[in-house]
Amino acid sequence: MGVKKVLGGVYPPDPHRKTSRSRESMTISPIIRARLLGGFSVEVAGQPVERFRTRKTALLLAYLLRYPQRHSREHLLHLFWNGMPEESARNNLRVALATLRPLLEPPGIPAGSVLQSGRHWVGLNPEVIETDVARFEETLRQAAITADPEAKRRLLDQACALYRGEFLTGYEAPWVQTERERLQQAYEAARQQVQIPHQKMPPEFRPRSPSGDAPAPLGDGLGIVLGLEWRDSGGAILSATRSALAVTQGVLMESTPTGLRACFRSVESLLKALDALHQQFRECRFALDIGELRYWMGRYSGVPINTVNALLRVGWDHQILCTERVALLIPQTRASRTLSLRPLGLYRLPETGAAEQIYQLDFSGREKSFPPLQAQTPLRRWLIHVPTSFAGREREMAQLQTLLESAEGRLITIVGPPGVGKSRLALEAAWQTLPHFGEACWWVVLHEPHESITEWLARQLGWEWRGSEAFVESLERVLEGHPALLVLDLTHEISPAQKFELLVLRERLPNLRCLIAAPKPVGLEAEHLVQLEPLPVPPPSEVEPSQMLRYASVQLLVERARRVVPNFALTERNAAAIGALCRLLEGLPLAIEQASARIASCPLNELVEQIQHSLKWLKERPTGMLHHSLYASLLATYRNLPPPVQQFFARLSVFRGAFTFADAQALAPSAPVEQGMQVLLRSSLVQQEGAQYRLLNPVRLFAEEQLRACHLWEATKTAHAHYFTRIAIEWGGQPMLWLSIERVRPNLEAALEWLAGVQPERVLECAQALLLFWERRGSNRGVYHILCQLPTLLSDPLQQLEAARIAVRLATRRGDIDQAAQLLERWLPLAEQFPGRLEAARLWIAAGFYYWMQGNCSRSQQYLDRALQTLQNLNAPLDMVEAQNHLAVVLWMQGELEASASLLEQALAVADAHSAPFHRMQVLSNLANVRYQQGLWEAAEGCCMETLQLARRWEDRRTLATQLTNWGAWLKDRGEYARARELSMQAFSLWLELNESVGEAAVLGNLAEIAAAEGDYETADHLFRRSLERIVQARIRWYLPPVLEKWADLAVKQGNWRDAYERFCACLFASLTDTGTETVGTALLENLARVALALENPPMAARWLARTELLTGTPCTDSCWNMLYAHLNENELASIREESCRTTREQICEELRPVAEAVLSMLMLRK
Repeated sequence: MGVKKVLGGVYPPDPHRKTSRSRESMTISPIIRARLLGGFSVEVAGQPVERFRTRKTALLLAYLLRYPQRHSREHLLHLFWNGMPEESARNNLRVALATLRPLLEPPGIPAGSVLQSGRHWVGLNPEVIETDVARFEETLRQAAITADPEAKRRLLDQACALYRGEFLTGYEAPWVQTERERLQQAYEAARQQVQIPHQKMPPEFRPRSPSGDAPAPLGDGLGIVLGLEWRDSGGAILSATRSALAVTQGVLMESTPTGLRACFRSVESLLKALDALHQQFRECRFALDIGELRYWMGRYSGVPINTVNALLRVGWDHQILCTERVALLIPQTRASRTLSLRPLGLYRLPETGAAEQIYQLDFSGREKSFPPLQAQTPLRRWLIHVPTSFAGREREMAQLQTLLESAEGRLITIVGPPGVGKSRLALEAAWQTLPHFGEACWWVVLHEPHESITEWLARQLGWEWRGSEAFVESLERVLEGHPALLVLDLTHEISPAQKFELLVLRERLPNLRCLIAAPKPVGLEAEHLVQLEPLPVPPPSEVEPSQMLRYASVQLLVERARRVVPNFALTERNAAAIGALCRLLEGLPLAIEQASARIASCPLNELVEQIQHSLKWLKERPTGMLHHSLYASLLATYRNLPPPVQQFFARLSVFRGAFTFADAQALAPSAPVEQGMQVLLRSSLVQQEGAQYRLLNPVRLFAEEQLRACHLWEATKTAHAHYFTRIAIEWGGQPMLWLSIERVRPNLEAALEWLAGVQPERVLECAQALLLFWERRGSNRGVYHILCQLPTLLSDPLQQLEAARIAVRLATRRGDIDQAAQLLERWLPLAEQFPGRLEAARLWIAAGFYYWMQGNCSRSQQYLDRALQTLQNLNAPLDMVEAQNHLAVVLWMQGELEASASLLEQALAVADAHSAPFHRMQVLSNLANVRYQQGLWEAAEGCCMETLQLARRWEDRRTLATQLTNWGAWLKDRGEYARARELSMQAFSLWLELNESVGEAAVLGNLAEIAAAEGDYETADHLFRRSLERIVQARIRWYLPPVLEKWADLAVKQGNWRDAYERFCACLFASLTDTGTETVGTALLENLARVALALENPPMAARWLARTELLTGTPCTDSCWNMLYAHLNENELASIREESCRTTREQICEELRPVAEAVLSMLMLRK
């Protein structure tokens, strides 16, 4: 196989690359191929790039090739031209890009197809780029997810072959060093996994040359290298050395004016030449090493030559230094009696960076002491850099820092679910405590149970591995009691051998701190456990961007999103989606990292939808992460489980939210539940919350995939659905058990979703049992959608009517007016076919409820009267109470307070507090309002107090919210603003939980009136707008006029006459068109006249006064007309009155419509 000559070295062809040119067998062919390992070279369309304008331009291209994504120009300026004036830095960037474009896009390559840029960003098209680093990492990724040991070894071999040297050799920059260390670590990990052996010493050296005169070049093989260095001209030394080499059969490998390097075939011949030279030349330094040498094109190379060069730099004149490899051979020679070896200790040599045990060799009679070597300590910090910021974890970080710097923190283990950030927290803690530990700070990653901690540590330190005991002894001597930190990252449960190594390290090194990130506790004495929880996520009610940024999960998502979309920001428009995404990912940092990497290619709402059901996003690994994807982490943990526990874990995926031990046992009666739960808890795959357990959502998705793979999904889901619907049917009619139903609510709703398509009759049975529960405590969107579709899934007409009744009631409660209208339009005709049936009567009650909510009192009364007539014949007292309660509300809305109160008293006599507490609460709540409207404050307060007592006793959140809202409104009317605000805020929280727009709108209106009464007009305006937004969105038409009128009054107080006029017009339009009333109040028309006069439009003011009799049934009083006499004469007023008499109600509505629609549209646009 041939190679292509390119800048900086040879680029071997990719053995996996397809050579066929057929379109069917090829993917997009890369335009740019780059080598970043062992040098830097670039090919564009098969042609090498010979040179770059500057070295910084080359480094910029290397950065863009390594990270082929969009980068903000500010980021590049900071990275490459930091400290330079901004204008100069920007100019340098423009020039660099201008010189790179013709190199990357020569003639024949479309402009912009490789180097892509915008006003704020620059990047390379990843589709047309191929680098050896990307191939190296992809091969490692494939090896990590491959189960076949032979395939894994083959892939690791390929990865090791791709690693042909350090990243960007010859270039230095902070980001280069960071990536270099990371790739070096990955290579070492792969190399250790395939266990590539070191070259062993051959038993003898190469033979002499056939002529027998001068020794032949040694060629490739083992050699003993002697190095000499001197300060002045060394002609005599060089001549004497040549003579010594001729006698001892040594080979002069190279010489300079101040030194030489020679190689020998045996230790005996080396010592013979060394003795002569050392005795003769006192101004020389001497160094020895042994190892593999390579001979090519007349030059020698190899590790021994580099080591000898380093030894000569740290030694002194007349001192002979040798490595431990040479020292081990000397006692076996005949000359050993005339020699002595003095160990000098472990040192890190310059140039090589390797730590060596160095010895001083002395000939008898020439022993001498020298100053300490001019070498560095053998300790070397080994902590990797992650090119992303660290979000949150302030409390945990402070705890770790305190422990690590105290005596209690000798062994700390961070445990938590996969993807929670254990490794990243441990690494950040190491960086934070670096001043305390200095160079004695090491990061070790173990992927397999058979890997040795001490061997990994020796490799990172650059020390020769001679066994665990020898390494610990050397480390003990070097540390000399200095504090040290070992950060151990385990992707598996620690093995007994690794545990023993930790035990030995702790015993021998009393000042060593061990910080471990592991899926399970290590289990050693005095282990301090740090349980790492996911990052905090915002609750669904929190959508204010500034408040959401207090949550670490949101901070992390926004920061990582900016890496792929530089101008990404948290705004009011995307706040809800970002909050939902963080909650869906359960605050797992690794999951957030992976999801945020997709924001550039997928809208947030679509991303939320995908993540709910798909595992694809779990398998991708964005740049800048410590390990593999979340999927790979979960898979590694899953494979460490015993097979029975694997299946038990997979079955748990059918649970939504929390579940108990009994729930798990019911679903897997034959599984080892107790043992399995303990194993899963230790592995952090299951979270325990008191007596309950749960799977984090990403973990559950993974477990679900495993359950489907073993073909147990349908059977387990069916068992789960029947188990939880049985609980609902048994408990739904018992309010004292509603707290228990709350616990199983997510599982119950998942069960209904599953059964809707296979057994809708079971869903209806469950819905009948839970209707009151959902009305009193709220229903979420998922179950609501199922119930709205349920009537069409059933075949029996009476069951259809019952299902429609349940759906209409929930839709009306939620303010989903369109859905309720569609249901009634479809199913009321069916009720006409069964006029004497209870199911039809119940649907008519639901229709009556819907119509009075829309302000259509006449139609509501028709359906309620019809239902009452049918129910009297059926002897259904509680259904009659419900119908009477709704009819009383209709009478109250029509101003018939006495009739309403009488009907409510009748209903109250039937609704007993023990047998029908919820019916009684509804009746009492409405009766309290009627009594208050009648001015009977004590009676109203009595009804309110009894209602609150019952609501708290039965934990009826809806009734509680209603009464708190009403009581807050009464206190507001009485001027007790502080107490009114407190009760209203309590009510608002409950309405948000119940997801009922009517209640939210009412509370916001009350709060707005309180703010206006206290003179805080800006807050009042904001609250009125929010109230109206909910009314318009939920189409609660009957509630529009009073809120619009109060909003208009606020504008009058502020002196905003134009706004006040438009709002009064919208209020009048809503009163005439949406409430179903025949007349409106005279006060509204008088207000319109006064505001028109303030706007200096007396004719318009006169028109509104003239229309009073038409619209209210009552003529305008003389006092109102008197205010116009100063502006209009008698003839003008008479003309306006005559014109108004010819105007119809419909004409007035059409006149008002544009203004009203503009006001309401503005509210919807703001929403």
